[in-house]
Amino acid sequence: MALVSWSYNVGTSAACGSTLAKKANAGDWQGACNQLRRWDKAGGKPVKGLTNRRAAETKLCLNALKGQ
Repeated sequence: MALVSWSYNVGTSAACGSTLAKKANAGDWQGACNQLRRWDKAGGKPVKGLTNRRAAETKLCLNALKGQ
């Protein structure tokens, strides 16, 4: 769910060409989850709300892996 939310928010064009997508497609799900934190910028500058959101999404993503 975290990756769906992220791709919706950043747009499919940015999402599909990202390192996060490459890691997910290679089966490196932990690496993909950890890439979420990099997506906390708007206009090239970190935004506190996005930083907090990406941290929560990363946690959600990594917790989902534990349940596999």
